[in-house]
Amino acid sequence: MATFSELGIKKSLTYLNEAGFTEPFPIQAAAIPIILKGSDMIGQAQTGTGKTAAFGLPLLEIIDHRVQDTQGLIIVPTRELAQQVADELKKFSGGTAKVTAVYGGESMLRQIRFLKHERQIIVATPGRLMDYMREDILPLNHVRFVVLDEADRMLDMGFIDDIKKILSQLPQQRQMCMFSATMPTEITRLAHDFMSKPEKVVVSKDEISNVNVSQFYMEMRDGDKLDQLAHILKDKKKTVVFCGAKIRVKRLADELHQKGFNVEAIHGDMEQNQRSRVIQDFKADRVNILIATDVVARGIDVPTVERVVSFDVPTDTMTYFHRIGRTARAGEKGSSIIFVTRAYWDDFNSIRNHTKVKIVQMKTGYVPSMPVVRSSDMRRFGGSKFGGGGSRFGRGGSSDRGKRGFGHGRGPFQHGTGNPGRGRRRSDKR
Repeated sequence: MATFSELGIKKSLTYLNEAGFTEPFPIQAAAIPIILKGSDMIGQAQTGTGKTAAFGLPLLEIIDHRVQDTQGLIIVPTRELAQQVADELKKFSGGTAKVTAVYGGESMLRQIRFLKHERQIIVATPGRLMDYMREDILPLNHVRFVVLDEADRMLDMGFIDDIKKILSQLPQQRQMCMFSATMPTEITRLAHDFMSKPEKVVVSKDEISNVNVSQFYMEMRDGDKLDQLAHILKDKKKTVVFCGAKIRVKRLADELHQKGFNVEAIHGDMEQNQRSRVIQDFKADRVNILIATDVVARGIDVPTVERVVSFDVPTDTMTYFHRIGRTARAGEKGSSIIFVTRAYWDDFNSIRNHTKVKIVQMKTGYVPSMPVVRSSDMRRFGGSKFGGGGSRFGRGGSSDRGKRGFGHGRGPFQHGTGNPGRGRRRSDKR
């Protein structure tokens, strides 16, 4: 495989050599020559394969460091990812490129101060970028290079209309790159409308086929999930645990803390400085367990994560793709465990049907308080999918997903039958 120098990278070689990056990853080797020759490009690759360097290194070659106007614009779905990408670009350039991240949840006045002097490359979430464009605060008439990173996730979060408005107001003479783990119809249409004869690079057709992640599942009652998780976490591996709602993240973190685990929670209700502190503590091994919601975790790039646990079954396959992408990053190995309760057996089967790597059943570490019953067996229990006329959240719980109830009993996870609802709302703060 060609070296970075042979691919045409010059300005970042000092940093790459000092960091020990001698050989490009496949997505980098494929994408860098295409971008450097000026072509539009669509990159389809799994999370953790080096996508930031794939567009970041050639971008630093393309921009004119003598010109202070905004020349590069990178649009990402979450503020954590915005921070991560901006930090990486600063490292690649050795501090010579003027890079600023703009995102919701932080003072606009503070960001505007940075934008006056540090705006050659802007990394932005769609909502905050639209705010600046409406107020005519951030001139984009000199933008020469645009990147949409994790385009499929921005589609899921409801940003597609904002993306179209942003792209329609940028200069016609520009180069554009788009990275997406999957290519749903709306993303394909977006590429057709706003890109010029893009070349496509596919490193992995399906992110879920990541062979570096050993994938497992456990069947259990919802009321046994907390104890089972505590049993698993005794080995002190660096672990990210996913819950389907912010309230479950908070309560699960409290429960585990009471059991003596070194744990932190991260979710959309936290202030940005709190979220940054939590991620730094996790990266620095001051905390070895992180409880997170799906959207917030998109910006977590910690190569040392050894394991991912889906405490709640994701309700769509793409969410599962992105969860397991938090481990086995940059060629490392990792594992994933998904807790399956009877109410979500069908959702799990949908995920399993799309998996190229087999999800292996793992035995629980203790005897459950009652047998696991799959949804296909529920006729024996009175015909209701959730048994005995009970609600989705357990005895006495609300059937309204938006209320995110937990039922009644010994704790927040003790008597429900499945996950809380996940009503999607479009926000940079999640």
